[in-house]
Amino acid sequence: MASTQQVEAGITAPAPDVVGNAFVDQYYLILHKYPELLHRFYHDSSKIGRPEENGIMSIKTTMQSINEKTLALGYGEFTTKITSVDAQDSHNGGVVVLVTVY
Repeated sequence: MASTQQVEAGITAPAPDVVGNAFVDQYYLILHKYPELLHRFYHDSSKIGRPEENGIMSIKTTMQSINEKTLALGYGEFTTKITSVDAQDSHNGGVVVLVTVY
């Protein structure tokens, strides 16, 4: 309700690219420095897919399974080069973010 009141009071939501860049900064910081906390970006209704060694996509669907998969992959040991971030408005005030990384 507070966000609705803020919009009605003339305060506008930040642009999608501002939200997207802030999200990417936080997500990749946590991914590399505190991977044990990365699951907090997700909900139990979230889904992530990662390829297994055999090339088959594995889908994780709870915060616990997302956390276990993230920790098992050892992302904290790698560096990431972000090559592009694209963000756009989505349903009900949300923002969709597409990130290309190496």
